[in-house]
Formats: sequence, C-alpha cells, structure tokens
Amino acid sequence: MAAEIRGLKGEQRKEIFLDAIDVLDKYIRIAFADITEYVSFGQREQQVIGMYEPLVDKETKRPIMETVNFVDLHDSSHIDGAIETEVKLGKNDIGIKLADKIKALDFLAKHSIYLAIENNDSRS
Repeated sequence: MAAEIRGLKGEQRKEIFLDAIDVLDKYIRIAFADITEYVSFGQREQQVIGMYEPLVDKETKRPIMETVNFVDLHDSSHIDGAIETEVKLGKNDIGIKLADKIKALDFLAKHSIYLAIENNDSRS
C-alpha cells in the first residue's frame, strides 16, 4: 500500500513539475509582450448618427463622416491569457493590464548569468 502511495505521489510530482526553462520562458514572454497582440487601437472614419438615423449631406447625398477613436480587444482564444492580469469593461471605457514588464526584465537581468551558463552548457 505504501509503495502504491509513493508511486502516485511521484506521478503527481511529474505532472506539476516546472522546468526552469518554463519559468524563464514565461518571464521572457511577459518582458517582451506587445500590447498590440491584445488590442487594436487608433482612429477611423464612421458615419455620424443623428437622433433617428445616419446623417446625409442634403446637397451631395453623401454620408456625413467623422473621425473617432477606437479600441478593439482581440478575441481571447487568440491571445496568451496568462500574461493579462486584468481586463475590465466599464460603462465608458475598456481596460487591459499586462503582467509587470519591469519586474520580468529585472528577474531576467538578475538571472542572465544562469542563462549564459546554460546556453554555453547546451552548446558543448
């Protein structure tokens, strides 16, 4: 019975074991994450909407356009959700927060000597 329990515990450890490379990879992805992988933003033209319908110039019959600012969130199935720490949708705004890049860069800088040693060892 004890051997069976030890075996199950060993299997469990294998399943949750994180290799140092996995941790470094996560910090690298955080440090070099690009906000444009998560949102698109800018300005675009859109038709002005009146009280009941879109507005049209009476003389030219062309739509009246205006430049508006926009922020579009990318679909969550296409992004690395582990790097986002917060997404919020308010009444008048959208917020997205990524994991702290400075902390990730500090971690990588502190451990860069280990990265260099590991790279040299893997090349040998």
